[in-house]
Amino acid sequence: MSVYISCFNIDEDSREEIENELNKHHIRHEKTTERLLLSKGDNQAGAPVDIGRALPAGDVIPGLCWAYVLNYLKIVLTTSSIYKTIQDYLTEKNLNCDCTRKLIVVWIKSCDMENTLDVVANKSGGRRKITDSGKIHVTTNSIGGQIGRPFALNIFRYNDDSNPVNQRCFLAEYCTPMQCVQTMEKGYAGISATTKQGMGESFKEKFKEIMSRRKMMKLFSNFKVSFVLFNDTDPRNRLMDLLEREIFDQECDVITGN
Repeated sequence: MSVYISCFNIDEDSREEIENELNKHHIRHEKTTERLLLSKGDNQAGAPVDIGRALPAGDVIPGLCWAYVLNYLKIVLTTSSIYKTIQDYLTEKNLNCDCTRKLIVVWIKSCDMENTLDVVANKSGGRRKITDSGKIHVTTNSIGGQIGRPFALNIFRYNDDSNPVNQRCFLAEYCTPMQCVQTMEKGYAGISATTKQGMGESFKEKFKEIMSRRKMMKLFSNFKVSFVLFNDTDPRNRLMDLLEREIFDQECDVITGN
């Protein structure tokens, strides 16, 4: 099988640059027509591709990373109404706090997603607490192999009991390719636990390289994305510390309710 990546809604120069990168890694992609280039097997037209079964272990990170950026982040974060959608949600739910204008993407080193982000962050205890404030429906995809798929973002609220004024809403989620890596360890590719735990750092480096390209920076200029790698194999580490740093990023704007 092969990864399907949509290259729609990208300017011509960016498309050429991205296609060259995908070709280098032998990653199948859709170009300028509505015809789906899906491989035979479980993947059906109109449904997301099962990336976890689609790539050999040795070349998994470039494919997963490009697919995550173009099949998901591009669709969700470049929609023209995202700012107003978040603004309306803050007002509707009476959250009464600003929301950091960025998406925090979290990769857990062990790839263990059994507990939700707020549960993992709150394990450190203390005065700081994160609560789940629901999901914001952002858009419904209208192109490529994910036609009709709804996309939503998870919104959380940060509170500091020692300073009630110090509160902020933020958007965060697990990096979904982690699930593919878990599947590779337990099923199709048979990678070792050590190899699996090293993939987070590889993904982080590839993600940074992709997002730092001039054309990608232009594509995501209106909504920031931060990638956080949390080493949960060391009990001294706290996810709360990493999230707090991103939530109160001084270089990032905030969204306020209506």
